[in-house]
Amino acid sequence: MERKVSLYIFLVVLFFYLISTVLYGASVRHVLLGGTKLGSLGTLFLKVAEFPVLALKLFERPQLIPNPFPDLDGFKKSGHIPSEVTQDKGYLLLSVYDPRREQAIVQLVRIRDQKLIYEWVPDIVKLANADKVESSYKSPIVASHYRLFHPFLMEDGGLILKDYSPVYKIDHCSRIEWTVNGVYHHSTERDADGSFWIPSILDPSPYEGTPLAHSDDAIEKISTDGKVLFKKSVTEIFKDNDLFWMLGVGYTEDPLHLNDIQPALYDSEYWKRGDVLVSLKNRSVVFLYRPETGKIIWYRMGPWLNQHDADFVGDSQIMVFGNDIIDVPVGPSTFVNGHSDIYLFDFKTGKINKPYSKAMKDLNVRTPTEGLSEMLKNGDVFVEETNRARILRIGPGRVKWEYVSVVDSDNIAMLTWSRYLYESQVLPLLPKLNTDSCPN
Repeated sequence: MERKVSLYIFLVVLFFYLISTVLYGASVRHVLLGGTKLGSLGTLFLKVAEFPVLALKLFERPQLIPNPFPDLDGFKKSGHIPSEVTQDKGYLLLSVYDPRREQAIVQLVRIRDQKLIYEWVPDIVKLANADKVESSYKSPIVASHYRLFHPFLMEDGGLILKDYSPVYKIDHCSRIEWTVNGVYHHSTERDADGSFWIPSILDPSPYEGTPLAHSDDAIEKISTDGKVLFKKSVTEIFKDNDLFWMLGVGYTEDPLHLNDIQPALYDSEYWKRGDVLVSLKNRSVVFLYRPETGKIIWYRMGPWLNQHDADFVGDSQIMVFGNDIIDVPVGPSTFVNGHSDIYLFDFKTGKINKPYSKAMKDLNVRTPTEGLSEMLKNGDVFVEETNRARILRIGPGRVKWEYVSVVDSDNIAMLTWSRYLYESQVLPLLPKLNTDSCPN
Protein backbone atom coordinates (compact mmCIF):
# COMPACT_ATOMS: atom_id res chain seq x y z
CA MET A 1 0.00 0.00 0.00
CA GLU A 2 2.83 2.43 0.97
CA ARG A 3 4.55 1.78 -2.34
CA LYS A 4 1.34 2.59 -4.24
CA VAL A 5 0.90 5.86 -2.31
CA SER A 6 4.52 6.80 -3.00
CA LEU A 7 4.06 6.00 -6.69
CA TYR A 8 0.92 8.16 -6.86
CA ILE A 9 2.74 11.04 -5.16
CA PHE A 10 5.65 10.69 -7.58
CA LEU A 11 3.32 10.73 -10.59
CA VAL A 12 1.44 13.80 -9.33
CA VAL A 13 4.67 15.68 -8.68
CA LEU A 14 6.02 14.61 -12.09
CA PHE A 15 2.82 15.83 -13.79
CA PHE A 16 3.01 19.24 -12.12
CA TYR A 17 6.73 19.43 -12.84
CA LEU A 18 6.15 18.92 -16.56
CA ILE A 19 3.24 21.38 -16.68
CA SER A 20 5.08 24.00 -14.64
CA THR A 21 8.20 23.69 -16.79
CA VAL A 22 6.18 24.36 -19.93
CA LEU A 23 4.21 27.27 -18.43
CA TYR A 24 7.16 28.92 -16.73
CA GLY A 25 9.38 28.46 -19.76
CA ALA A 26 6.70 29.97 -21.99
CA SER A 27 6.32 33.02 -19.73
CA VAL A 28 10.10 33.59 -19.61
CA ARG A 29 10.32 33.27 -23.42
CA HIS A 30 7.42 35.73 -23.80
CA VAL A 31 9.25 38.38 -21.74
CA LEU A 32 12.66 37.76 -23.34
CA LEU A 33 11.16 38.24 -26.81
CA GLY A 34 9.94 41.67 -25.86
CA GLY A 35 6.49 40.90 -24.47
CA THR A 36 5.14 42.64 -21.43
CA LYS A 37 5.29 41.04 -18.01
CA LEU A 38 2.38 38.69 -17.49
CA GLY A 39 1.15 40.22 -14.24
CA SER A 40 -1.16 37.98 -12.24
CA LEU A 41 -0.94 35.28 -14.93
CA GLY A 42 2.85 35.25 -14.57
CA THR A 43 2.46 35.00 -10.80
CA LEU A 44 0.15 32.02 -11.31
CA PHE A 45 2.73 30.33 -13.56
CA LEU A 46 5.38 30.90 -10.88
CA LYS A 47 3.17 29.39 -8.17
CA VAL A 48 2.54 26.34 -10.33
CA ALA A 49 6.29 26.08 -10.97
CA GLU A 50 6.94 26.13 -7.22
CA PHE A 51 4.48 23.30 -6.50
CA PRO A 52 6.82 20.34 -7.20
CA VAL A 53 9.47 21.79 -4.87
CA LEU A 54 6.90 22.38 -2.16
CA ALA A 55 5.41 18.89 -2.59
CA LEU A 56 8.80 17.24 -2.29
CA LYS A 57 9.62 19.30 0.81
CA LEU A 58 6.57 17.87 2.55
CA PHE A 59 8.11 14.38 2.39
CA GLU A 60 11.65 15.33 3.44
CA ARG A 61 13.10 15.23 6.94
CA PRO A 62 15.64 17.98 6.43
CA GLN A 63 16.54 18.66 10.04
CA LEU A 64 17.47 15.10 10.91
CA ILE A 65 20.92 13.75 10.14
CA PRO A 66 22.43 10.25 10.37
CA ASN A 67 24.06 9.96 13.78
CA PRO A 68 27.87 10.20 13.44
CA PHE A 69 28.30 9.73 17.22
CA PRO A 70 26.82 6.33 18.17
CA ASP A 71 28.43 6.50 21.63
CA LEU A 72 26.52 9.70 22.52
CA ASP A 73 22.95 9.95 23.81
CA GLY A 74 22.11 13.41 25.09
CA PHE A 75 24.91 14.08 27.60
CA LYS A 76 25.61 10.37 28.03
CA LYS A 77 28.93 9.08 26.74
CA SER A 78 29.05 5.29 26.26
CA GLY A 79 26.05 4.97 28.58
CA HIS A 80 27.42 7.16 31.39
CA ILE A 81 27.06 10.79 32.42
CA PRO A 82 30.55 12.36 32.75
CA SER A 83 31.23 13.88 36.17
CA GLU A 84 31.90 17.24 34.52
CA VAL A 85 28.24 17.32 33.42
CA THR A 86 26.90 16.96 36.97
CA GLN A 87 29.34 19.68 38.13
CA ASP A 88 28.35 22.16 35.40
CA LYS A 89 26.11 24.94 36.76
CA GLY A 90 25.20 26.29 33.32
CA TYR A 91 22.23 25.88 31.00
CA LEU A 92 21.83 25.18 27.29
CA LEU A 93 19.50 27.31 25.20
CA LEU A 94 18.93 24.83 22.39
CA SER A 95 17.53 25.65 18.99
CA VAL A 96 16.66 22.11 17.96
CA TYR A 97 14.41 20.21 15.58
CA ASP A 98 11.53 18.36 17.27
CA PRO A 99 10.45 15.41 15.08
CA ARG A 100 7.26 14.89 17.10
CA ARG A 101 6.05 18.39 16.23
CA GLU A 102 7.83 18.35 12.85
CA GLN A 103 9.34 21.78 13.42
CA ALA A 104 12.17 23.59 15.18
CA ILE A 105 11.65 24.61 18.81
CA VAL A 106 13.78 26.24 21.52
CA GLN A 107 14.53 24.44 24.78
CA LEU A 108 16.14 25.55 28.04
CA VAL A 109 18.02 22.62 29.58
CA ARG A 110 19.80 22.57 32.95
CA ILE A 111 23.07 20.79 32.37
CA ARG A 112 23.83 19.30 35.80
CA ASP A 113 20.72 17.11 35.91
CA GLN A 114 19.80 17.27 32.17
CA LYS A 115 16.37 18.60 33.10
CA LEU A 116 14.19 20.34 30.50
CA ILE A 117 13.25 23.59 32.23
CA TYR A 118 11.14 25.22 29.52
CA GLU A 119 10.43 25.17 25.81
CA TRP A 120 9.13 27.63 23.25
CA VAL A 121 7.09 26.33 20.29
CA PRO A 122 6.36 29.22 17.91
CA ASP A 123 3.74 28.94 15.18
CA ILE A 124 6.21 28.93 12.30
CA VAL A 125 3.67 29.37 9.52
CA LYS A 126 2.22 32.34 11.40
CA LEU A 127 5.72 33.78 11.81
CA ALA A 128 6.36 33.51 8.09
CA ASN A 129 2.99 34.99 7.15
CA ALA A 130 3.60 38.00 9.39
CA ASP A 131 6.05 39.28 6.75
CA LYS A 132 4.16 41.60 4.38
CA VAL A 133 7.17 42.52 2.23
CA GLU A 134 7.81 40.83 -1.12
CA SER A 135 11.29 39.35 -1.31
CA SER A 136 13.24 37.15 -3.69
CA TYR A 137 14.19 35.10 -0.62
CA LYS A 138 10.59 34.23 0.18
CA SER A 139 9.39 30.78 -0.75
CA PRO A 140 6.48 28.53 0.27
CA ILE A 141 6.83 27.88 4.00
CA VAL A 142 7.18 24.31 5.17
CA ALA A 143 7.44 24.25 8.96
CA SER A 144 9.82 21.27 8.96
CA HIS A 145 12.39 23.32 7.01
CA TYR A 146 12.28 26.53 9.05
CA ARG A 147 15.17 26.91 11.50
CA LEU A 148 15.29 29.20 14.54
CA PHE A 149 18.70 30.85 14.23
CA HIS A 150 20.66 31.86 17.32
CA PRO A 151 17.75 32.49 19.72
CA PHE A 152 18.36 35.23 22.28
CA LEU A 153 16.63 34.89 25.65
CA MET A 154 15.16 38.17 26.89
CA GLU A 155 14.64 39.32 30.48
CA ASP A 156 10.87 38.79 30.16
CA GLY A 157 11.24 35.16 29.03
CA GLY A 158 10.69 35.94 25.36
CA LEU A 159 13.02 35.20 22.45
CA ILE A 160 14.47 36.97 19.40
CA LEU A 161 14.30 34.66 16.33
CA LYS A 162 14.77 34.59 12.53
CA ASP A 163 15.75 32.37 9.57
CA TYR A 164 16.52 34.27 6.35
CA SER A 165 13.29 36.02 7.21
CA PRO A 166 12.04 38.91 9.32
CA VAL A 167 13.27 39.23 12.90
CA TYR A 168 10.61 38.25 15.44
CA LYS A 169 10.19 38.81 19.14
CA ILE A 170 7.99 36.19 20.78
CA ASP A 171 6.87 36.23 24.41
CA HIS A 172 7.32 33.37 26.88
CA CYS A 173 4.08 31.87 25.53
CA SER A 174 5.57 31.85 21.98
CA ARG A 175 3.19 34.58 20.77
CA ILE A 176 4.51 37.20 18.33
CA GLU A 177 5.09 40.59 19.97
CA TRP A 178 6.80 42.44 17.12
CA THR A 179 8.31 41.89 13.68
CA VAL A 180 10.97 43.70 11.67
CA ASN A 181 10.43 42.93 7.99
CA GLY A 182 13.45 42.07 5.90
CA VAL A 183 15.90 39.21 5.31
CA TYR A 184 17.80 38.52 8.55
CA HIS A 185 20.11 35.61 9.22
CA HIS A 186 22.92 34.04 11.24
CA SER A 187 23.94 35.68 14.54
CA THR A 188 22.02 37.78 17.05
CA GLU A 189 24.31 39.65 19.46
CA ARG A 190 23.43 42.20 22.14
CA ASP A 191 25.17 45.57 22.38
CA ALA A 192 26.05 47.31 25.62
CA ASP A 193 23.00 49.59 25.23
CA GLY A 194 20.63 46.59 25.09
CA SER A 195 19.94 46.68 21.35
CA PHE A 196 20.86 43.90 18.90
CA TRP A 197 23.26 43.59 15.96
CA ILE A 198 21.88 41.20 13.33
CA PRO A 199 23.13 40.50 9.76
CA SER A 200 20.70 41.27 6.95
CA ILE A 201 20.59 41.11 3.16
CA LEU A 202 19.55 44.12 1.10
CA ASP A 203 16.74 42.86 -1.12
CA PRO A 204 16.60 43.80 -3.88
CA SER A 205 20.35 44.31 -4.06
CA PRO A 206 21.41 47.89 -4.84
CA TYR A 207 23.57 46.35 -7.59
CA GLU A 208 20.81 44.37 -9.29
CA GLY A 209 20.91 44.97 -13.06
CA THR A 210 24.53 46.19 -12.99
CA PRO A 211 27.76 44.37 -13.91
CA LEU A 212 28.39 44.05 -10.17
CA ALA A 213 25.16 42.15 -9.50
CA HIS A 214 25.88 40.58 -6.13
CA SER A 215 24.07 39.81 -2.91
CA ASP A 216 24.78 42.75 -0.62
CA ASP A 217 24.85 42.15 3.11
CA ALA A 218 24.23 44.86 5.67
CA ILE A 219 24.92 45.26 9.37
CA GLU A 220 21.82 46.29 11.31
CA LYS A 221 21.17 47.44 14.85
CA ILE A 222 17.64 46.80 16.15
CA SER A 223 16.12 48.05 19.40
CA THR A 224 14.44 45.87 22.00
CA ASP A 225 11.04 47.06 20.71
CA GLY A 226 11.77 46.27 17.06
CA LYS A 227 13.00 49.57 15.62
CA VAL A 228 15.92 49.75 13.15
CA LEU A 229 18.52 52.07 14.72
CA PHE A 230 21.39 51.63 12.25
CA LYS A 231 21.75 50.01 8.83
CA LYS A 232 24.80 50.02 6.56
CA SER A 233 25.68 48.04 3.43
CA VAL A 234 28.94 46.10 3.81
CA THR A 235 29.79 46.95 0.18
CA GLU A 236 29.41 50.65 1.05
CA ILE A 237 31.55 50.18 4.16
CA PHE A 238 34.28 48.75 1.91
CA LYS A 239 33.90 51.61 -0.56
CA ASP A 240 34.14 54.21 2.20
CA ASN A 241 37.34 52.60 3.48
CA ASP A 242 39.14 52.04 0.12
CA LEU A 243 38.63 48.28 0.35
CA PHE A 244 36.25 47.85 -2.56
CA TRP A 245 38.96 45.85 -4.34
CA MET A 246 38.36 43.02 -1.86
CA LEU A 247 35.05 42.14 -3.54
CA GLY A 248 36.91 41.32 -6.76
CA VAL A 249 39.06 38.60 -5.19
CA GLY A 250 37.46 35.39 -6.46
CA TYR A 251 34.28 37.29 -7.32
CA THR A 252 30.97 35.43 -6.97
CA GLU A 253 27.33 36.43 -6.66
CA ASP A 254 27.76 36.07 -2.89
CA PRO A 255 31.19 37.65 -2.31
CA LEU A 256 30.62 38.62 1.34
CA HIS A 257 28.39 36.15 3.23
CA LEU A 258 28.19 38.10 6.47
CA ASN A 259 27.64 35.72 9.39
CA ASP A 260 28.50 37.48 12.65
CA ILE A 261 28.43 40.99 14.11
CA GLN A 262 29.97 41.05 17.59
CA PRO A 263 29.66 44.35 19.52
CA ALA A 264 32.39 45.55 21.86
CA LEU A 265 30.84 45.87 25.32
CA TYR A 266 33.77 47.74 26.91
CA ASP A 267 36.73 49.93 25.98
CA SER A 268 40.25 48.62 25.55
CA GLU A 269 43.48 49.92 24.06
CA TYR A 270 42.49 48.30 20.74
CA TRP A 271 38.75 48.96 20.44
CA LYS A 272 36.02 51.18 21.85
CA ARG A 273 32.68 50.27 23.37
CA GLY A 274 30.21 50.35 20.46
CA ASP A 275 32.68 49.06 17.86
CA VAL A 276 31.66 45.86 16.07
CA LEU A 277 33.71 42.87 14.99
CA VAL A 278 32.38 41.63 11.64
CA SER A 279 32.92 38.21 10.03
CA LEU A 280 32.67 37.66 6.25
CA LYS A 281 32.84 33.95 5.41
CA ASN A 282 33.38 34.18 1.66
CA ARG A 283 36.32 36.60 2.06
CA SER A 284 37.81 34.73 5.05
CA VAL A 285 37.94 38.25 6.50
CA VAL A 286 37.31 39.62 9.98
CA PHE A 287 37.25 43.40 10.45
CA LEU A 288 36.75 45.87 13.29
CA TYR A 289 34.32 48.66 12.42
CA ARG A 290 33.42 51.87 14.23
CA PRO A 291 29.81 52.84 13.31
CA GLU A 292 30.06 56.35 14.79
CA THR A 293 32.83 57.30 12.35
CA GLY A 294 32.22 54.83 9.51
CA LYS A 295 35.84 53.66 9.71
CA ILE A 296 37.31 50.16 9.55
CA ILE A 297 39.87 50.22 12.37
CA TRP A 298 41.50 46.87 11.53
CA TYR A 299 41.00 43.91 9.24
CA ARG A 300 42.64 40.58 8.49
CA MET A 301 42.16 37.89 5.84
CA GLY A 302 43.01 34.46 7.30
CA PRO A 303 44.71 32.28 8.43
CA TRP A 304 41.17 31.09 9.28
CA LEU A 305 39.20 29.96 6.24
CA ASN A 306 35.46 30.40 5.60
CA GLN A 307 35.08 31.24 9.28
CA HIS A 308 31.96 31.71 11.37
CA ASP A 309 31.81 33.56 14.69
CA ALA A 310 34.28 36.15 15.98
CA ASP A 311 34.38 37.28 19.62
CA PHE A 312 36.26 39.74 21.82
CA VAL A 313 38.38 38.05 24.50
CA GLY A 314 39.89 39.99 27.38
CA ASP A 315 41.31 43.43 26.57
CA SER A 316 43.58 42.61 23.62
CA GLN A 317 42.41 39.42 21.87
CA ILE A 318 39.74 38.16 19.52
CA MET A 319 38.67 34.56 19.00
CA VAL A 320 37.63 33.24 15.57
CA PHE A 321 35.91 29.92 14.84
CA GLY A 322 37.56 28.76 11.62
CA ASN A 323 35.59 26.21 9.60
CA ASP A 324 38.91 25.84 7.79
CA ILE A 325 37.62 24.41 4.55
CA ILE A 326 38.51 24.94 0.93
CA ASP A 327 35.08 25.44 -0.61
CA VAL A 328 35.16 23.93 -4.11
CA PRO A 329 32.44 24.42 -6.76
CA VAL A 330 31.97 20.69 -7.33
CA GLY A 331 32.25 17.90 -4.80
CA PRO A 332 32.73 17.92 -1.02
CA SER A 333 34.62 20.68 0.77
CA THR A 334 38.14 19.88 1.95
CA PHE A 335 39.35 20.59 5.48
CA VAL A 336 42.84 22.05 5.21
CA ASN A 337 44.01 20.37 8.43
CA GLY A 338 41.37 17.67 8.62
CA HIS A 339 39.18 19.56 11.10
CA SER A 340 37.75 22.95 12.06
CA ASP A 341 39.73 25.04 14.55
CA ILE A 342 39.68 28.01 16.95
CA TYR A 343 42.08 30.94 16.55
CA LEU A 344 43.16 33.56 19.08
CA PHE A 345 44.61 36.77 17.62
CA ASP A 346 46.41 39.13 20.01
CA PHE A 347 46.44 42.81 18.99
CA LYS A 348 49.20 43.48 21.50
CA THR A 349 51.71 41.04 19.96
CA GLY A 350 50.21 40.53 16.48
CA LYS A 351 50.50 36.78 17.05
CA ILE A 352 47.96 34.03 16.41
CA ASN A 353 47.76 30.77 18.30
CA LYS A 354 45.40 27.78 18.37
CA PRO A 355 45.33 26.55 21.97
CA TYR A 356 42.42 24.16 21.37
CA SER A 357 43.76 22.61 18.18
CA LYS A 358 44.71 19.28 19.73
CA ALA A 359 41.30 18.84 21.31
CA MET A 360 39.55 19.87 18.08
CA LYS A 361 41.61 17.30 16.20
CA ASP A 362 41.14 14.53 18.77
CA LEU A 363 37.38 15.16 18.81
CA ASN A 364 37.27 15.37 15.01
CA VAL A 365 35.30 18.63 15.07
CA ARG A 366 34.31 19.18 11.44
CA THR A 367 31.62 21.57 10.26
CA PRO A 368 31.96 22.80 6.66
CA THR A 369 29.49 25.65 7.29
CA GLU A 370 27.97 27.41 10.31
CA GLY A 371 29.35 26.55 13.74
CA LEU A 372 30.29 28.79 16.66
CA SER A 373 32.51 29.03 19.71
CA GLU A 374 32.37 31.06 22.92
CA MET A 375 35.04 31.56 25.58
CA LEU A 376 33.52 30.80 28.97
CA LYS A 377 34.47 32.63 32.15
CA ASN A 378 36.90 29.95 33.32
CA GLY A 379 38.72 29.70 29.97
CA ASP A 380 36.85 26.67 28.67
CA VAL A 381 35.30 26.93 25.20
CA PHE A 382 31.69 26.19 24.27
CA VAL A 383 31.47 24.87 20.69
CA GLU A 384 28.54 24.02 18.44
CA GLU A 385 29.58 21.76 15.56
CA THR A 386 26.43 22.71 13.68
CA ASN A 387 26.62 20.56 10.56
CA ARG A 388 27.03 17.44 12.67
CA ALA A 389 24.62 18.59 15.41
CA ARG A 390 27.00 18.24 18.35
CA ILE A 391 27.76 20.60 21.25
CA LEU A 392 31.01 20.37 23.21
CA ARG A 393 32.59 21.97 26.24
CA ILE A 394 36.35 21.88 25.81
CA GLY A 395 38.77 22.50 28.67
CA PRO A 396 42.55 22.73 28.51
CA GLY A 397 43.54 19.96 26.12
CA ARG A 398 40.44 17.81 26.58
CA VAL A 399 36.68 17.62 26.21
CA LYS A 400 34.62 17.95 29.39
CA TRP A 401 31.32 16.90 27.86
CA GLU A 402 29.48 16.45 24.57
CA TYR A 403 25.80 16.66 23.69
CA VAL A 404 23.56 15.47 20.84
CA SER A 405 19.77 15.35 20.55
CA VAL A 406 19.03 11.71 19.74
CA VAL A 407 15.85 11.02 17.77
CA ASP A 408 16.12 7.28 17.18
CA SER A 409 18.76 4.60 16.72
CA ASP A 410 19.87 6.10 13.42
CA ASN A 411 19.30 9.87 13.60
CA ILE A 412 19.98 12.99 15.63
CA ALA A 413 18.23 16.36 15.40
CA MET A 414 19.79 19.44 13.86
CA LEU A 415 20.89 22.28 16.11
CA THR A 416 20.88 25.90 14.99
CA TRP A 417 23.32 28.13 16.87
CA SER A 418 22.60 27.33 20.49
CA ARG A 419 23.92 29.19 23.55
CA TYR A 420 25.52 28.46 26.89
CA LEU A 421 23.84 30.44 29.69
CA TYR A 422 24.97 31.03 33.27
CA GLU A 423 22.81 30.66 36.38
CA SER A 424 22.84 34.44 36.80
CA GLN A 425 21.16 34.75 33.38
CA VAL A 426 18.53 32.09 33.99
CA LEU A 427 17.50 32.13 37.66
CA PRO A 428 15.78 35.56 37.53
CA LEU A 429 13.60 34.24 34.67
CA LEU A 430 12.38 31.07 36.33
CA PRO A 431 9.40 32.64 38.16
CA LYS A 432 8.18 34.03 34.84
CA LEU A 433 8.74 30.76 32.96
CA ASN A 434 7.16 28.71 35.73
CA THR A 435 3.90 30.63 35.74
CA ASP A 436 0.82 29.01 34.26
CA SER A 437 -0.18 32.16 32.37
CA CYS A 438 -0.04 30.82 28.81
CA PRO A 439 -3.35 29.83 27.19
CA ASN A 440 -3.74 26.22 26.16
